[in-house]
Parts: sequence; C-alpha cells; structure tokens
Amino acid sequence: MRTYVRVGIALLSPFRIGGWLTHDDAANRARTVRDPANEDRPFVPSTGLAGSLRAHAGAKAEELFGPPQDGELTASPWWVLGTRLSDDVTIVQRGQTPINQGRRVAASRGFRTSDEVLPGGTGKPDLYLYLSSDRPPTTLLDVLATWRPSVGGGITSGLGDAEVVQVHFKTFETSSATGLLDLVRNNEAGPARIDALLANADTLTLKQEPPSLVLQATFLVDDLLVADRDDPMWRQAAWFHGSAWKGLLRSRVTYIARCLDLPCCPVPGEDDGTTESWTGCGKCPVCAVFGSADSGQGCWSFSCSEQVHDPNAVQTRHRTAIDRFTGGYRAGALFEEQTLPSHELTLTVHWARKPDEHDPDISWVPRALVRALGDLDDGIIGLGGRTGSGLGRIRVDDLELGLRAENDSSAAPTGIIAGLAAGPADTAMIKTLPVKEPADV
Repeated sequence: MRTYVRVGIALLSPFRIGGWLTHDDAANRARTVRDPANEDRPFVPSTGLAGSLRAHAGAKAEELFGPPQDGELTASPWWVLGTRLSDDVTIVQRGQTPINQGRRVAASRGFRTSDEVLPGGTGKPDLYLYLSSDRPPTTLLDVLATWRPSVGGGITSGLGDAEVVQVHFKTFETSSATGLLDLVRNNEAGPARIDALLANADTLTLKQEPPSLVLQATFLVDDLLVADRDDPMWRQAAWFHGSAWKGLLRSRVTYIARCLDLPCCPVPGEDDGTTESWTGCGKCPVCAVFGSADSGQGCWSFSCSEQVHDPNAVQTRHRTAIDRFTGGYRAGALFEEQTLPSHELTLTVHWARKPDEHDPDISWVPRALVRALGDLDDGIIGLGGRTGSGLGRIRVDDLELGLRAENDSSAAPTGIIAGLAAGPADTAMIKTLPVKEPADV
C-alpha cells in the first residue's frame, strides 16, 4: 500500500522565512529563503509545516510522525515529501524602523529592509504540501480537516497567516498489478509526479475554524499618508502591516498602564544607551501579551489589514517647509504630500498562544487595548505618518469582542473583558470602559 496526500494552502497575508544578513553589502536586510534552483523564486522548507502539523495533531502526533526526539527514535510513519509554491507569488522588499521607547517616536538608527512573499491573489492555493505513507490516511485526514497552518516568522505581527483550502488523497494497492502499474507508469519527477498520481483523487471535507478571537475592529481612516504612489513595492503590497498596528497599540497600552500605575515596562534610561534598542522587560503583562526579546512570543497576534492601493485614488497636496529664522517659507523646499482618501481598515487580534502559568496576570490588558481604540477614535493618536499635522485620523465603525484563553482547557469560555459578553459591542463603550478591574479600584 502506498498513500499520497496533497494539501493546498492559501496565504492570507505575506510571509517571510529566514534571518538577517550580516555581510557588509547586505547589512540590515532580511532575505527570505530562495529556491536553490532559482534565486529569483522564494522557497518554503517543509520542516516548519511538518512541525506545525505535528503540534496540531496533539495526542495523534506519535501515531503519525513517530515519537519525540527524547524517546526511542523510529522512522516516521508519514513522510513529508516537500512543498511547491505557486508561480503567482512574488517577492517584495519592505522598509521597517524600530521605535525609540523613551521618546515614543521612530528611532534615529536601525532602518532595515526585509523580503516578504506576497500571496498570488488568484483564488487558488499558493502553497502545496506533499505527504506519503504505507498506511491508510484516515488519522491524518482527521488532523488535516481542522489544521490552520502558519508560514515563516512574524506570526504575531500578521505575517504567515494561512488556511487549508483543499486536500486530495489517493491510496494505491501495491499488492495488486493494477495499483503497482499505476505507480511505475508515471514518468514525471518531483511534485509533477505526485500531481499526476493524484488525478481524479478523493477530496477531503474540511472543518476549518477561525483562530480564537480577542477582538475585531473596523475603522474608517481619513488621509492615510502614502510614501510614494509610484513605488512598485507599494503598488504590489495592499497591506497595512500588523507590525504597525502592534507597535502603535503596544505604545498606547503601555502609556495607559503608566498613567494608572499598573505593572508594565519601566521607561528605558536615556543615558545608558538602551533607549534605541529597548525591546521590553520580558516580565510584565504588556510583554506577556505583546512579546519581547526576553519572554519570546506574545499571547496576541495582530493581523495585516488590506487597504486601498490604487495609485489613481491617491490625493496629492503641495506643501513647503518653513524657515525657522524668518518665519516665512523656505525657498526650494516645495514637496508633495500623498494621502489615501477615506477608506476602511479591519484589524483582527487573535490568540497566538494561551497564557502560560508563568505569565503575569493580564486581565487588565484587554481593557487597556479597548481604551487605546477609544484614543484612536478620539483623535488623540492617529495612524501612519504625520499624525501631528492631522493625517491618519481614525473613527471606530464596528467592534466585536472575543473570548478569554484560559490555562485550564476545561474552564468554561468567558468574555475577554470581565462582565462583557463576547460578540458585537456598542462602539461607544470604547470611550467609557475603565481599565482597572473592579477588584483593583
């Protein structure tokens, strides 16, 4: 018996696999893994997807993929043969800059670029995973029916979000002449061989469930700054990145915590050289939720938001710099300001992991997050660049609250905020919701 399975995966956001390059001509650039046979094409190693599938399998993991490394080593019953990316995915470069946590502005050093792979947007799978075994596929199919994979790094910043959209499988009886001939008559090689074998294969009925929701908010954004509408990278990437949402809301939640004397990261010192590179204390509730270099992955993941990216929709206004000495305009300093017209952005925050028993109490952080949305709605903070001059104004149009993730899997689900049920919420609540729990007041 020989069984082949092909899993079709649709990318819901860009992904990146790989680390920072360190040689002199590529400093401060993260380069995604490339196909060894074609340097212009991205590549997805199957090891990460195999690990994600094993973690999702839970109690069935050993039956499917063998015992863990600390046990007696045996061959995995199911072999992960490799992956294939659609020809429609593309690599683009995106610029990023860290935040000076002391001044709460962009750091003066540390600008970097990174490769990201954009989904094809064709409605077809962007990525295929191939598996094979000499066993029936029943147990594996049960696991695949509910699997929600992630691809690469930056998961809590919205990268690598994906879902299984199709699974095809077929078993060949090698004890019969017909089944054996079907295998040996195939003259293709690599993924093309398995694709040919899976012609007219059976299809699995999927039982996909969305990730556990923290909240989902729909915003109406006015005059969002565009760096350059003629930039090919901006034209290709129709995304407002989760890293921008995460940085903005983390900064505001921390500010709210300091105002109310709630536990959070201390202000980094201005004179000890850590302000520019501060990544969090790793011990407070804010670091537990948003993550840090010391504590690792945070509990929450902030989605990338699809945005308007039609160059013809960009509005242009001419501005000039001011001469600070004379108070008049500065000669030769006329420049364009490009903004997007009023449009919707949707932010989804979901649980990337359950709170660990060693994590601090994070019960007040969801209230602070909702209060931060209220500050956006009030115009106290804005989105994107030049918010101090009125750009990036936001109005919260719709809000949905999710459920709290508990350490105890047997605990009954409760609303993310004590006393408030999950589901659609009155958006006026964001302006009145206190941050502290009643017991803390």
